[in-house]
Amino acid sequence: MKIHDFASQGNIAGVKQQLTNGVNIDCLDKSSQTPLICAINSN
Repeated sequence: MKIHDFASQGNIAGVKQQLTNGVNIDCLDKSSQTPLICAINSN
């Protein structure tokens, strides 16, 4: 799973693990959205 998927699902532990593994919090997905925007859009 990618950080955007974890963010969309509200899976904080998954997001934290991805960040610990060096994933950039500002990385963009195929729609040019950051994980934060994915989380906001999923409610």
